[in-house]
Amino acid sequence: MTCTHALSKINHMAKSTNSSKRFVYRIELTTHARDELVKYTEEIGMTQIAICSRLIEWLAAQPPDVRSAVIARNADDARDKSPTIDVVRSYLQRLSDGEA
Repeated sequence: MTCTHALSKINHMAKSTNSSKRFVYRIELTTHARDELVKYTEEIGMTQIAICSRLIEWLAAQPPDVRSAVIARNADDARDKSPTIDVVRSYLQRLSDGEA
């Protein structure tokens, strides 16, 4: 289980915090995803917010093909295979092309 899948539904309720360029989002998690997130945060000593923020920052910095593979653009993709395979394949291709 990856945290990326746990972030499947984001309610776009962005609120600017003070004058900073930060936003607060509400997310919806399955029970399993929340349990795994809690377990992981306890293991590494980070807050759930910090982990989720880092995951979104990482995802935002990825090229479109990696984002699409991680998110699995449609429900059939998510059910049929692990997006990890596509991400690894894409990254290895970029490495061999000298782009990564």
